[in-house]
Amino acid sequence: MHGRWRDRVETAQLWAVFLGLSVFFGAALYLSPGPGPRWLTGAVFAGLLFGASMTVFIAVMRRRDQRAAGPSGIPNRSAVVHALRTGELPSDEALDPPLLALIERRRRQLRWASKINPWFFGCLGALAVIDVVAEHDAVSVVYAGTYVAFLVYMRHAVNRGVTRLDRLESAIRDRSNS
Repeated sequence: MHGRWRDRVETAQLWAVFLGLSVFFGAALYLSPGPGPRWLTGAVFAGLLFGASMTVFIAVMRRRDQRAAGPSGIPNRSAVVHALRTGELPSDEALDPPLLALIERRRRQLRWASKINPWFFGCLGALAVIDVVAEHDAVSVVYAGTYVAFLVYMRHAVNRGVTRLDRLESAIRDRSNS
């Protein structure tokens, strides 16, 4: 099924998340172009630090999702993750109460993101423009363009996420009313 790999990534064991993020970030840092010699030990340490911090963040988010889902938690995490990602109604009606609670939690997260993202990426873009004026280099122009692209994409992604959650909530409510 198309897109199931994303469900597997989102429901992966925390040790696999740590390992994957550590290796990816460390390798990206070590192999990225730039002046001067590469420091393998520094890249490994930075990768481990990044992997650990992101794994802790993911663990906290999963625990908050479990708490938000209610006293029984999330019975089938992969089905719930797939439903929230795609807006498709799962076949198991027992997932409806936790899904409704998680829909409300995701809406709160999207409201927060719609307020913070423009400021965050706008400030990064402004710093990149200042860097373009100060340094006159092409890399700063690429950074500025990247931040503007992120700003536009995040705006679209938030709107798409709200629409997807509305569609899922409507389908759950229709199923419970019939």
